[in-house]
Amino acid sequence: MSQTRAICYQEPDFDQTDKEEIIENELRKDLKALIENQYHLIRLYDITAYTETLLKLIYQEKIPIKVLLGISFKGEVINQNTYNNEILKTKDIIFNKRENQLKVEKLIKLANEYESIISMVSVGNESQTSWTIQMVSIPELTKYIKMVKKETKALVTYCENAYFWNTQASALAKEVDVVGINLHPFFQNKPFEEAIPYLKAFVEATKENLGKPVFVSETGYPYQSDNPSIISNKQIQTSYIEALMKFQNETDIQVFIYEAFKRKIRYSLFPHSPYFEIFNR
Repeated sequence: MSQTRAICYQEPDFDQTDKEEIIENELRKDLKALIENQYHLIRLYDITAYTETLLKLIYQEKIPIKVLLGISFKGEVINQNTYNNEILKTKDIIFNKRENQLKVEKLIKLANEYESIISMVSVGNESQTSWTIQMVSIPELTKYIKMVKKETKALVTYCENAYFWNTQASALAKEVDVVGINLHPFFQNKPFEEAIPYLKAFVEATKENLGKPVFVSETGYPYQSDNPSIISNKQIQTSYIEALMKFQNETDIQVFIYEAFKRKIRYSLFPHSPYFEIFNR
């Protein structure tokens, strides 16, 4: 995967009553804003009702953007320690397994159909995090990864926090082509001055421990937060991004900035979350 300026992108908060023309115009505006700011690679967390429209626009209109196409699984494991204290029931798991199988099949279909604009595919995101309601067992995750590798020509990854990759993931790392590291120094209470050294150390350790190519699948620094012990503002956020680009150029390790635009769905799930979005659109 060639290194370029990359960013995490979540589609707009469309309403089910929105017409196709409105959806396409909004997606075009987003893509235009990204290109104007020199972002030519985006990461999609999941396949939604609008993902195919987005891919079709990029492909048919020859928009100079490549895509890391991902899926986010629904929970297949009963986790007693979720962030919102919501616990899955057995009937949920049965339904979710069916849904996850369909997601994998859709990922394969789109990766093959839009092969020329797909830089990589991610078979899941943070399904091993201790507090998630979207937990999937490593054997099941391995099965899904093998399915995608068998049916596509794309590079295959899985995106997860750096701690997991360095403590529990040696077997899983053998299944992917590239290791995707989600790493947020801010959430580890690292001030801006310590953020890049912290990120660099984790990246180097992961490469050494797993013996695989790695990339930073998401990292960012908020411009606003409720943490009184760490300074957060737009200038610091901009400086962090500049430092990340310098790190990327010096190490040839792809970095995805977190995140492009503010979306209502994210803050409905995490109402007290720090603000990371780069653009106001």
